[in-house]
Amino acid sequence: MGKGGRKEKVSYHYNAFFCGCFTATKTVEASALACLGWKREDASLLASKKVRHFYYEEYLNFCAAKSSQEGCLAWRYDLNVAGHKKSQEGKDIPYSITALHCYELPFNIVIFSFEIAMVTNDLDDIKTVAKALREMELPDEAREVLLRQNALFTGSKKEMPVDMLEFGYRLKFFQIVNSDAQWEKTTPAERRNILYQLGTLESAGVGSSGFCDQYVEKAIESHALSVFNNWDALSLLDSFTIYAFQSEAKFVEIWIGEYYRMIYIQSLFQKYYLQSLNQRFRAMIGKRKDFKLSALLKEFEQYEHSCQFHKISYTFLPLLIDEAMNVGLEIVEERNLISRYIKDIEKKYQSTNDALVNSLLAAISCMTMFSTIWDITCLLNQIEPYEDWFFGSSKLGYLCVSVTTLLLVLFLLGILVCRYKRLPLQRWKEKLLRCKGG
Repeated sequence: MGKGGRKEKVSYHYNAFFCGCFTATKTVEASALACLGWKREDASLLASKKVRHFYYEEYLNFCAAKSSQEGCLAWRYDLNVAGHKKSQEGKDIPYSITALHCYELPFNIVIFSFEIAMVTNDLDDIKTVAKALREMELPDEAREVLLRQNALFTGSKKEMPVDMLEFGYRLKFFQIVNSDAQWEKTTPAERRNILYQLGTLESAGVGSSGFCDQYVEKAIESHALSVFNNWDALSLLDSFTIYAFQSEAKFVEIWIGEYYRMIYIQSLFQKYYLQSLNQRFRAMIGKRKDFKLSALLKEFEQYEHSCQFHKISYTFLPLLIDEAMNVGLEIVEERNLISRYIKDIEKKYQSTNDALVNSLLAAISCMTMFSTIWDITCLLNQIEPYEDWFFGSSKLGYLCVSVTTLLLVLFLLGILVCRYKRLPLQRWKEKLLRCKGG
């Protein structure tokens, strides 16, 4: 508390990345992006010995790939554009878009993002700006750069930035709110409410968020991550939020350089790709397009081999962050849905194969039966020539004996089939009589 009992103002340093996705329909040369002002992202952090001590080499190679077929090919467009957003009360809220990012990934997935920074003493300012940017309300310069980049990959220029989005109608975002308040002067309930309100962009600040306490508690319990005593994290479907207190700049750099750049982007890639694959599986199942289903299965096998990592780090914290993001983005649910589609396809192929095998067996059985009948007919002719019995015509004898033998075989088969079908009915009648007798 300040002099006179007034509450001291708290400053919040805000860094955020708002991310969207689309599918590239054409190959873009590096020179074409360079002509538009894009530069290859500096990968020195990912190549440093410090980072390589913490993460598996195959994961780092994917995050800092030299081509989109191998992993994530990252581009950066340096931009320092001042933006302004009016609050409902008419307050002017300034922020800065510092850079745009483009990540080319396997299977023609392209993730774009724009990076913003601002300092404020009102959490409602963060909510107001983030809500607008999530709906892609951008300054003209940033909007034009994104639209030109999208046109380069898709071959057609969109009218509005929101038309670029392939999944949903708004962006996902990774945000860091670094407060200069002291952790000890806040209660767990206050931190919980602010963390949830930041993640959902609902009424920021201490107090009621409009959600019932049970719902907030359940969301915090299943989606929040608390490891250290100066920051908490919350992973939801549309956002990943770090709410920190007096964190040093080096930790903010780690959160951006590793948790956003590596883990969050790779998690978004998994989400978008699996979501796209599920849509294509759903469109193909039930249609007679087996060759396309086979192509999807091969594509998924390739994804599992080159883009799916059992472990990403030797240390516990990146693994916790990765797991939290997977839960928030519901990646496991997407994978389970694909597994269900694959099982349905396997059942379909199995039933088709069973029907084919049964048809082949039936055909072989018929051929065997006809061959046996012919052998019997020939044997009888050798024992008693048919000319002696059928008016001197062996052809007539062969015909009569063959047809008679065939009819006899069919008659016996009919008796067996009838007895087989009657057996369950007879057993059911016996059970019914026993029940009545009891």
